[in-house]
Amino acid sequence: MATPLYAHDLTRSPLPNLRRGRQTTTSDATHNLEYMAALVHWNTFEREVRDVFNSIQWGSQKEILAYAPPVKGNPNDTWHEQLFCGDEHSTLARFNQNVGHVMTSVFQSLGYSARFGDFKACRGTTIDNKVPDVVLLDETGRLRVVGEAKTPWAHDLEEFCEGQKSLRHCLGQLARYLYVAKITYGFLTTYDETIFVKQALHPDKKKSGQMTLWYSNLIKHHTPSTAATPGSSHMDYRGKVSLRECFLFLGKMTSTGASVCVNNMKSANWVDTKGKKKYDDSDHISPSVSSSEDSSDGERGRSRPPPPPPAAGQSQHWQSLRPPAQPPSNATSQSRSQSRSSAAATHQLALRPRDSQRPPQHPAPTALSAASQSRSQSRPPAPSTYQVTGQAQASQPRHLAPTAPSAASQSRSRSRPPAPSTQQVMSQASSVHSQSHPQSRPVTRSQTQGQLKAPTTKPSNEPVETVYEEGAGKYYYLDATGKKRYVNIFKDESGQPYVYSGKTRRYVTIKKHRQ
Repeated sequence: MATPLYAHDLTRSPLPNLRRGRQTTTSDATHNLEYMAALVHWNTFEREVRDVFNSIQWGSQKEILAYAPPVKGNPNDTWHEQLFCGDEHSTLARFNQNVGHVMTSVFQSLGYSARFGDFKACRGTTIDNKVPDVVLLDETGRLRVVGEAKTPWAHDLEEFCEGQKSLRHCLGQLARYLYVAKITYGFLTTYDETIFVKQALHPDKKKSGQMTLWYSNLIKHHTPSTAATPGSSHMDYRGKVSLRECFLFLGKMTSTGASVCVNNMKSANWVDTKGKKKYDDSDHISPSVSSSEDSSDGERGRSRPPPPPPAAGQSQHWQSLRPPAQPPSNATSQSRSQSRSSAAATHQLALRPRDSQRPPQHPAPTALSAASQSRSQSRPPAPSTYQVTGQAQASQPRHLAPTAPSAASQSRSRSRPPAPSTQQVMSQASSVHSQSHPQSRPVTRSQTQGQLKAPTTKPSNEPVETVYEEGAGKYYYLDATGKKRYVNIFKDESGQPYVYSGKTRRYVTIKKHRQ
């Protein structure tokens, strides 16, 4: 029997994983622009989002907005992700369906004057003959929020956030849109990861009147809304707000018309061509007013990556129950490689109707157990008023999501997902692997006369996620010290690249050689 879903249920749910096509675009669509003014880490963003969520009287919202399918649903029904994504257009289409369409329904049920749409639907707004990918409008067609979309496989936002220079390049196009359109809020999304920004005054009172660009932590698409102690440090909200919850914040903040921001700074001092300016720590700050509770977060010139998902395993979602991507363990690496070859898998969803007499409460945070590290096991129960259960859907071949950073991971050369200590990345001749794995197709350069031979490396415990193509068929990754480690690259039946960690297949993302 189908289960009714309310605005509260939809807002708290994570998004399903994209179904990536066998072939995808590889070009970098980032414009040759760079944000030039002061950059401010919006380190209280998640707490502000939760404050807006908690301010809503959810118990009075009786309108049914959707129905979840029966527990034993058909994996081919329209509640499951069915489309292959291969470029920005299809990625944006899935964002519009899973965020724009759903949250517009939530906005309308709450009485907000807010609807997602395309830029051509705006009334009386132009942005230097440019067309942003997605916008949030009011009912009169006036622009309230501007958004830009990129593909997740060609644009790693977490990598962009590792350095001030790369972050400024990443946000240059969006910052110009905000400046020209004279609006406060914007966002940059790859569907998998989203950064929220705002034009606002400098937090330093000595620089009163100076406009700056504030940017949030990365918000992951698979993060569900989970509880945090009211009034606690802003750090306690990291990884506990859903992506839809963040857009609820934007809808609430802009529905009253308080989204106009006139920036009197010269255009060239706000955004200009990439590479024209050098920056120091004073150009990139975390305001003490919002970081006094955590001194490490107030360091100048350093952005803090978001925490990992609060739990591994089954994603609580009304469309797709895929788990968040986690580093493979010895117990699950074999099942991971098997699941990559599947186009879809059966999953289940059951939602108990909430108690209409009481406002929904947040679920109590639950400590992770060893068993919860498995992708095949479900999360702790959702709020007491309803429960999400189901069976995880097989994921498409993709790179692994990063986890919480360590001290060594502050370098851009880090290998992001920590692997179990028993894993070893070994650079061996392709012929050895071909004998034990006849289905593998080595794509590295053959060791023939006159050709360069990749250096032989010792077995390493460093995890590999990103591999760089040096040219002439040579591939390497960077260990925690920044040293090159050459490896052989193989491809599976669907063309997805991987390396061997001992006898375990480990999928990787191949990028261009780093100069």
